[in-house]
Amino acid sequence: MGALDSAVPINGLSEDMADDVARFGVDPTLAPAPLRTALVAAITKLGGTVRWEADGSNWRAVLWESERFGARSIEQALGWCLLYLNAPEYGIDDDFL
Repeated sequence: MGALDSAVPINGLSEDMADDVARFGVDPTLAPAPLRTALVAAITKLGGTVRWEADGSNWRAVLWESERFGARSIEQALGWCLLYLNAPEYGIDDDFL
């Protein structure tokens, strides 16, 4: 599971996550609602199914009902899902995520 991110700007993504999702074809400058839609579409395109839930003051995205990614914003948690799905393609060890 991704660690909670300390710096989350207004659109819900940290600077690093914004760079990463852009690399995977999602515009990180979108407003929160369209950004969530774009992240879910990118996850779905890669064969993922995702839902999210509040976890106290944080959010958790659940991928395939088995992988859980927590963050301070739902956009950040969805970004972790997208990174997880792209990990093998980019040589990222999924233990890192």
